Amino acid sequence: ELQSANEELESSKEELQSLNEEISTMNNQLQDKVDQLDRANNDMTNLLASSDVAAVFLSPDLRIRRFTPAIASLLNVVATDVGRPLQDFAPRFEDDRLPDDCRKVLEGLQPIEKTVPAEHGRSLVCRIRPYRTEDSRIEGVVVTFFDVTEQVAAERERAQVALDQVAAARFRRMVEHLPAGAVYLEGRRS
Repeated sequence: ELQSANEELESSKEELQSLNEEISTMNNQLQDKVDQLDRANNDMTNLLASSDVAAVFLSPDLRIRRFTPAIASLLNVVATDVGRPLQDFAPRFEDDRLPDDCRKVLEGLQPIEKTVPAEHGRSLVCRIRPYRTEDSRIEGVVVTFFDVTEQVAAERERAQVALDQVAAARFRRMVEHLPAGAVYLEGRRS
């Protein structure tokens, strides 16, 4: 009986050693995956920080999940603000509809893009898109901001030049079709 019990114990010991080796192999594989995830996370963090894109990632209930450093100048957020609702922040741009637009994107899954005025006469393009996981589940929204102040100013300048040209052409046609002659003299004052 003792020998039989001893053989069973030996057999159990071998099974445990085999299980231990499998667990050790699985632990090594898991550690490799954790290391890969750490590298990917570090890569993503560095990409977001170096891109200088102002972005905030929101959960389905519009709580801050993550943000890029550039968003701090628009929402005044710090690391401890993760988990707080978006509506808790006073933005440095004019957009009272941002939370409503985020909800609209969550419901309809259609991105929204709009231009919003910001402090110091700046113009920002705000893009709100669904946050999709790799398996296409919607887990919130991503809101990004791009400074387009220079482009808007250039567009206004082009529009003003076009208006000036139209006004000059109208004035020229009007003067050409006047029944009487007209002369404009610029004189000096003494």
